[in-house]
Amino acid sequence: MKRLLVYTAVPALLFALTACGGGKKDGVVKTTPEEILKTYQAGAKAGDQRFKGVKVEVTGVVGEVDQDINGVPFMTFALDNEVLPVFNFKKAQAQAVAALKVGDKVTLACTGAGELARTPAFNDCEIVGNASVGSGK
Repeated sequence: MKRLLVYTAVPALLFALTACGGGKKDGVVKTTPEEILKTYQAGAKAGDQRFKGVKVEVTGVVGEVDQDINGVPFMTFALDNEVLPVFNFKKAQAQAVAALKVGDKVTLACTGAGELARTPAFNDCEIVGNASVGSGK
């Protein structure tokens, strides 16, 4: 009887967690850098609940393009704020990222990594759309 209860209760619990958003999130959340920033400014917990581990497609204007000390390319979007979400790419994307210019409108597909050192981060980003209209700043 106990086994029967386990075999029926566990799948029911997993189904309930998935239905309530507690399981793996399928699909892609389309958003903007402004929306990400606003969500994280409301609190790290709120931001992580909405974006951490979630695939996002974010469209905005390129603010900065650079690489970290390990050669991993990253970028930020042009936002009027001291703390900006950081979008990290795979090293294989370095050439495509380097071609981005400040002012370009770009769409990225990434996975939310949560807030790290008070900075929202996104990993494994890929450029999925680029309207090269850079201002050359």
